[in-house]
Amino acid sequence: LPAIDFVWEGFNASIMAMGQVGTGKTRTLFGGGGQEGLCELAVGALLDRIFLSQDPEDFTLALSIWEVGVSQVTDLLREDPAAPMRADNGSKGFASLRVRSQTEAVQVLEAAR
Repeated sequence: LPAIDFVWEGFNASIMAMGQVGTGKTRTLFGGGGQEGLCELAVGALLDRIFLSQDPEDFTLALSIWEVGVSQVTDLLREDPAAPMRADNGSKGFASLRVRSQTEAVQVLEAAR
């Protein structure tokens, strides 16, 4: 995944899926039927690089998961995802959860699903 290389170089990256209802966006991103989704594969690749680095303690990996609709943005990691979000609040209004292992990442992804 090219996004992994960019993140490793210090940039932020997003994984997005767009399409009509029922076209497999959720399954592609989060997996299903015993298969990993793109998000889990990407986090796993990053964690592998982190643990193989000389100083894994120097890294922080945090996940934010949003659902963008036609006229609404929902933060899937907020305690109350139905609470209104303010566009002028920037990223401060969005939850971001730090993960330290593949197990923690999968738990966050499952909670967002």
